Amino acid sequence: MIRLSSTKLAFPDSTTPGRLDLTKTLVPGANDFTVPVTTRARATFPMVIEIRTPDGKEVLASSKVTIRSTALSGVGIALTIGAALTLVVWWFRHAYKRRRAARVEPRVEPPTGLTVTPAGDAAVTPPDEQGATAAASTSLTRP
Repeated sequence: MIRLSSTKLAFPDSTTPGRLDLTKTLVPGANDFTVPVTTRARATFPMVIEIRTPDGKEVLASSKVTIRSTALSGVGIALTIGAALTLVVWWFRHAYKRRRAARVEPRVEPPTGLTVTPAGDAAVTPPDEQGATAAASTSLTRP
């Protein structure tokens, strides 16, 4: 008989909480079998495995293994989905407001014939009636 016991595990096939007694015939070497369990907490906790006599009165071998549960709880899943939805809604609203502001505000184009030099000087070169150009220079300063 094999006895599995842990305070943080629930064995669906067992009538005793936190404990499962399996009747298996073991052969020399490795013996693989699957045991359905559910966790009661998201953590790392011990599970004791005991090999007992068929009547279950004497322990032939015992071992303690560490179980690591990484399952998400319902609250954790709800918080994760809520945070993701909040980010998606914020991103769409931000993109919408940005596009709307770009449509409402007209783009300011510099007047024709106005060139801005790197030093901040503006030069206006309007054509005159004979086709020649007259140059006027204006200096722009910041207060």
